[in-house]
Amino acid sequence: AAAGAKSNARTASVGLATGASSTVEIEVTAQNGVTKAVYVMEVTRSLISSNARLTNVVLAGEVSRLNCAGECLEMWPLVTEPLMNPEAALREYRVTVASSLMKARVQPVPNGLRYKSMKVTVDADSSVQDITSTGITTLFTLAGNQDTAYINAAASTTNFTISLLAEDGVTLETYKLSIVRPAASTDASLTMMYTENTAFSALYGHMVPAFAGRNASLGVYTNM
Repeated sequence: AAAGAKSNARTASVGLATGASSTVEIEVTAQNGVTKAVYVMEVTRSLISSNARLTNVVLAGEVSRLNCAGECLEMWPLVTEPLMNPEAALREYRVTVASSLMKARVQPVPNGLRYKSMKVTVDADSSVQDITSTGITTLFTLAGNQDTAYINAAASTTNFTISLLAEDGVTLETYKLSIVRPAASTDASLTMMYTENTAFSALYGHMVPAFAGRNASLGVYTNM
């Protein structure tokens, strides 16, 4: 029990003050009733956190694939522009993803372990998702082309608002995140071509062929 309080029960309640330490002594008596051992434990109850900052954002994205049945999700940390810094005052970030990314789940990474609530809003339709318990949103459809046979034809942007309320229930930080899908590449040039027999290359559009024999397997490297 805590200093000044004793209990012969197997369990005992100990009052803990916020931000303070309490010393708990546990005395164990062996079955013979003579041998005793005393254990001293110091318990510190941490202060209520006012940290409502984000460290990073992770994205689970569904990429356009013709041979994909159902959801084709890939998860990776986002490289924001500029880089997200929990100590910085900046609260607006953008990230550029592949034009083939059609849908995404947003997973903010809080800087602190404890927080009261976390919500994500899609600005396009003002829909709000409370992700306090899950930590990740459901699948959002990103702006732009959604045909699995084609990637994004024109650049498009989807804006998110992430609201993180600290454990103290007072400190609130709001982040703006823009996910940009660029237009599909129009580059159809080759950087190199080769055969199993004799190599030849095409650098910057200038091809230097040197075939040998009637049959050859051909490998192609594109410039994309």
